[in-house]
Amino acid sequence: MTTCCIRKGNVQYFQYKQNSSDKNCVGMFQLVEKDDKFEIWALGVQQQYRRKGYATQMLLEFISQFNFNKPLSLYVLKGNKIAIRLYEKVGFVIIGDYERNKGAYEMRFQSRKE
Repeated sequence: MTTCCIRKGNVQYFQYKQNSSDKNCVGMFQLVEKDDKFEIWALGVQQQYRRKGYATQMLLEFISQFNFNKPLSLYVLKGNKIAIRLYEKVGFVIIGDYERNKGAYEMRFQSRKE
């Protein structure tokens, strides 16, 4: 999988393709840098690539290459069991309710899963 990253201010946009010659994007997300942490926003995988391991691969590749000097968090709706399992599989844990939306959890990256 190949990665393209564009930075605009405190936001980095990551796009993933199957290979460098592929015109279609498999998936993407935004990484937002805050004063006290990094946040992953809007992680998504194109419909035709879902349930094939691409989201897991994207996150594991990102985590293995990114040098974190502060915590990494994301937010997920409480009813989105598939996404919660994905995030737990790659090393995120639920740390509580998302303060802006009680229908969502905040998850924080703890450790890489082997």
